[in-house]
Amino acid sequence: MPDRPAQAPVHQDDVLDRRVEAFGDGPDGIVRVDRYVLFVPEVIPGERVRVVVTSAARKYGRAELLEVLEASPDRVEPRCPHYKECGGCQLQHLAHPAQLREKSERLGRMLAHALDVDLSSLPMRPMLGPVEPWEQRTKLVLHFAERDGGIDAGFFSRRSRDVVGIEVCPIQDPLALKVGLAVRDGAHAAGLRVFDERDGRGNLRAAVVRAARATQQAHATIVVQTRRELPGLAPVIEALRAAGATGASLNLNDGPPEQLLGERYDPLFGSPWVEDEVEGLRFRSSPGAFFQTSHFGVTTLVREVRRILHDVPPDARVADLYCGGGLFALALAKMAGRVFGIEDSAQAIDDATASAEANGITNVHFRAGLVERLMSNLARSRDKPFAVILDPPRAGCASRVLHGVANELQPVRIVYVSCEPSTLARDLARLVPLGYAITEITPVDMFPHTSHLETIVVLERRVRREDRTARRLFERLRDSGPPPSESTAEDHRPGVR
Repeated sequence: MPDRPAQAPVHQDDVLDRRVEAFGDGPDGIVRVDRYVLFVPEVIPGERVRVVVTSAARKYGRAELLEVLEASPDRVEPRCPHYKECGGCQLQHLAHPAQLREKSERLGRMLAHALDVDLSSLPMRPMLGPVEPWEQRTKLVLHFAERDGGIDAGFFSRRSRDVVGIEVCPIQDPLALKVGLAVRDGAHAAGLRVFDERDGRGNLRAAVVRAARATQQAHATIVVQTRRELPGLAPVIEALRAAGATGASLNLNDGPPEQLLGERYDPLFGSPWVEDEVEGLRFRSSPGAFFQTSHFGVTTLVREVRRILHDVPPDARVADLYCGGGLFALALAKMAGRVFGIEDSAQAIDDATASAEANGITNVHFRAGLVERLMSNLARSRDKPFAVILDPPRAGCASRVLHGVANELQPVRIVYVSCEPSTLARDLARLVPLGYAITEITPVDMFPHTSHLETIVVLERRVRREDRTARRLFERLRDSGPPPSESTAEDHRPGVR
């Protein structure tokens, strides 16, 4: 393969007419000048477009769309008036069925490459997505900027920290958006100044809102640099109550700009958390603890994990590693003998324990600490877990965790729930050589109109000849027939493989 040119064949401000070849690993499309790649947002493969080059490094460049010369049949008009400036979502110009297809294909390519297998050999299921792909996101993060004597609240623009002020956001839960904008209006009425990281002046940094669809509860966290010189917050509280907030907290964060939240929370009014209902269970979610942030997504994940583990023996153990607020652990309580959840966030474990008590569940046990340390306690037990659920953060699982699960816990089944395809691909490539086979891959469109993708992967332990107990268990599972599906046409719209 010939080397890349010593310098880019294009220059900044060049205007080009090109055909879009494909999507990259993210939401941008790819156009080429010879072998040189330009990444372009808001385009669709197959389209002929006119673009202007905005940067031209040696390895690749970036360009912006000027005009669509030949449009794809999948192109639609974005619903949001802020779409072109805002970096909150990237695919509103692409019809939702095509979004499902693109995400599923991207996942397949990444996994096939990492596992060094044919794409056609992957056990991919149709992608699950909401029938109504709007107003699904139940967590809102707003950043602030001072403009024209007032306060703007919104999201960062693409590839910068410039705040794009918003008035609407069709992907957000309406209650979350209403409460978030109330923080902006109340802060302006209270005379708060936005924190300026360049000179250290001001105080207001961000607002984080969590809304619960089933209960219509909403909690606002107002992030400030310091409590010193903080004016009275009565106008903020009044605006929040009027918008429907059921509680609010003040979060003190004097960390670097990229750090969203600090460790200290001071209550302002109402409940310090929200409670929601998912598939017949009630869950508590505190501001700083992890809980799934999509109404469709959280329901779908619970249904799918229950479907996958429908055959858990009634006296078996299940381990939920990176359990967060206990979503999967509590959802499996009636199906297994005992369930163990491990999570490094003490606040999330407090939420999970409170949720277990609220639901009258006594066979689920939670521990706060690092998974790689506490999982050894499970491994020392004579009673190995039938199944292990892995739901790690975006960075994926530490290699030590994967080896501990495969070599020490040795579950019959692993259910890996991933929010990042690249680290999922890496971790699956590590797990398969440790004695596990991938039997099912289900992509889930938790966040329509964005490039984000959730994936559920099922791995089964390959049985050695001498492992008679495990072999008998596998034969029993094999003879029990295919698992039932809890998904219905009203809940999901399948994508294209």
